[in-house]
Amino acid sequence: MLSQETKTLFGRFTSVVAIGFLAWTLTSSTFLDASANFVDKKLDTAKELSDRTTQQLETLFLHCMR
Repeated sequence: MLSQETKTLFGRFTSVVAIGFLAWTLTSSTFLDASANFVDKKLDTAKELSDRTTQQLETLFLHCMR
């Protein structure tokens, strides 16, 4: 019985430590900077795609107007 309680206590302790480490990692400035850079790159890619699509639609519209 003592062995089972020790395993349960150890499991709870490691879970708390893992959650604390995850929270610390997610709030670290390195992670936040990397996340911000990732989002900036994705937004830039989306803007480029939007601009390219708009340009192609304008070209198609002008071609149809001829």
